[in-house]
Amino acid sequence: MESDETWMADDMSQDWSAVGTNAMFTDAGKTPEIFPFSYEKIYYKQREVLEDGVLFDFGRETFAAAEFIGLKDKAVRVQWGESREEALDREWSMTRSGNLWTVPWLCVIL
Repeated sequence: MESDETWMADDMSQDWSAVGTNAMFTDAGKTPEIFPFSYEKIYYKQREVLEDGVLFDFGRETFAAAEFIGLKDKAVRVQWGESREEALDREWSMTRSGNLWTVPWLCVIL
C-alpha cells in the first residue's frame, strides 16, 4: 500500500483533517495507538436502581475502567452508551469484555 500527505482522517465525528496535522503527533516514527495515559478515580453523578440492574450516569464522556467490588462468583452484564436510552438498550448498546471504554452512561445488569 502506498500513500502520501494528501489523505484525510477523522475520529468518527466527521471533523476531517489532513493526516499529520495534529499537534499531539509530531513524530512520524511514533504510533498514535501508544500514548501516555493517566488515571484518575471518578465517581458517578447519579445512580438509578432498575428492575434488573443499576444505571450509573457519569455526567460526561470519559475513558473508564470499571471496578466491581463484592460480586464474587456473580455474573454481570455491563453495557453502555452515550445516552440513557443507548445504555439501556440490550440489543444495541455497547458491551465489552475488556476493561477500557468510552462511557458517559453505564448499566450493570445483575
